[in-house]
Amino acid sequence: MPDIIDSKNVGEYIKKLLREHSMTQDDLSRKLNISKSAVSQNLNGKSTFDIQNLMHIVEIFDISLDQLMHQKSKEPNDTMSEYERLVVHDQSKISLIETTQIKNPDLYGKFLIEYVMEHGEKDLFKSLANRGTSLVDKNHSRYSEVVSRMLLYTIENDVGNPKNLMHALIEHEGALTFKDSKIEEAFYTLVEKDASEDFRKYLMRESVSVQNKLFGKIPYNQHVKILPRKKALEVIFKYNLKRTLKTLIETTKRLYDFEYLVSLALRYDKKNLLELYLSQVDPGEVRKLDFSMRAVDDALLKLRKFNDIELFLEAFDKGFFDDPNALMETLIKEGDTKLYDHLLSTHKNAFNLKKTANAAVYYKDHGLVRTLVPMVTQDTLNFMLAETHEDDVKLMKYLIRQGAAFDINHYRRGTYEKINTLLSHLLKGDDAS
Repeated sequence: MPDIIDSKNVGEYIKKLLREHSMTQDDLSRKLNISKSAVSQNLNGKSTFDIQNLMHIVEIFDISLDQLMHQKSKEPNDTMSEYERLVVHDQSKISLIETTQIKNPDLYGKFLIEYVMEHGEKDLFKSLANRGTSLVDKNHSRYSEVVSRMLLYTIENDVGNPKNLMHALIEHEGALTFKDSKIEEAFYTLVEKDASEDFRKYLMRESVSVQNKLFGKIPYNQHVKILPRKKALEVIFKYNLKRTLKTLIETTKRLYDFEYLVSLALRYDKKNLLELYLSQVDPGEVRKLDFSMRAVDDALLKLRKFNDIELFLEAFDKGFFDDPNALMETLIKEGDTKLYDHLLSTHKNAFNLKKTANAAVYYKDHGLVRTLVPMVTQDTLNFMLAETHEDDVKLMKYLIRQGAAFDINHYRRGTYEKINTLLSHLLKGDDAS
């Protein structure tokens, strides 16, 4: 009796539910908002419903997710275990089982509580959970897997105390960890629901005291956050948890992990969550931060991968940068004309125009030079001429026509060479502008 998720048998079980509720595959496709062909393939075991659709299905048919996900085939020679027989046919005798026995698996390697969940016996689950004894041997290799299933079942069906189960899982693993990705996704999808606001706040704020050993010998108590900020951000972006992000921002006074947020948004392609985060940030608080030892400028530049100028400008406007002039030079160097034009038109005062002008002439960006000329002082105009490459005759001529001049304040070792180059072009009658 292998305990695996069997797509074919899950599909057959859903077909049975459709018949019992006088529903067609077309009805299901409309409720799930997916194509008829996708429903057909999933029901025939050729593909698998994603976790969001599985959770919608359990709501439609009022069953548990555990009950749906653990449908499996039985071989002709399979026999019902004693645990399962008690759950299905004789629950009254379960109370007579000793505590030392109830936490041990049967011959199939399964625990009594697993059969309870798979058969959707909510009252029995609650009764067993209230006994105050361990339902799974802590030393068993499947302890964390079974406890995580119990946690999911408790939240989904509002039976038992999920906090106790989370504490047990953290105590065993050292963190709130789910080894089964489907259970993890289902857990955080339930956490994301409207009614879970208080539970979300509990996850963000509370810590658990876990016993640890110093040097593997000396016992001591260690306080472990149930859902540390970095882990919270990881699952938020992984599973697109908008409400959970709002809760995290609300419960965390200083959530300014901009570099990490950008990396998560890019990894999971969740620009929408980054936009939501930026909309909640107070720019006044951001500008109080010291970014000099952080890679915030690199993170801001990475935002260009979303190809969204407004997103970049929003992050810049909120103050997520360290050296605006270094940022501008990078944009000029890489020829990101649209972006630096927007920055100059909306945030001109954030930049040292003399440094911007220097980058423009150094990288021979004639278009940007033309944009800057009306903005700069005479001194900066002369500086631009002094910094122009000797071989960029066209730009030197343009700057001179705009009133630039060689002066003593901006004398360079190559100044005379530039003057000689210009004279040479004039003598040759080269009037190219």
